[in-house]
Amino acid sequence: MKRQTNPTNKTSLKAVKQQIQHWRKTRTRLRPIPEEIWQAAAGLTQNYSISRIAQELGLNYTVLKKRVKSRHSQNLPIARAVPGFAEFGLGEPVSSYGGEIELEAKNGSKLKISLRGSMYIDLLELSRQFLQSS
Repeated sequence: MKRQTNPTNKTSLKAVKQQIQHWRKTRTRLRPIPEEIWQAAAGLTQNYSISRIAQELGLNYTVLKKRVKSRHSQNLPIARAVPGFAEFGLGEPVSSYGGEIELEAKNGSKLKISLRGSMYIDLLELSRQFLQSS
């Protein structure tokens, strides 16, 4: 998908390019690119592709891509696991059974069922619904 640019966006790319050129000319020894320059380059992704930015600025594409992903993930809200209640339709009671069943999903969610008295449960269906909702 082609990104639209306007004259102010082009000066931004040009400004970051000038920062990098200045940094490269003035450094006294081999050092990593300063964080401010990486942040400025990553900020250009709203108007340019990562490939174009890396090419224009002479930056490593893979490193820039990782920094862009990191920057975007920092802006996302943190997903928190909230305990909840899920109701499963289990049918009508038809037989007697007593005991306990415990299921654990890959994400660590657990379901513990204590069966007492007369009830009908399709354990396969219950397991499927629990694991799909986890």
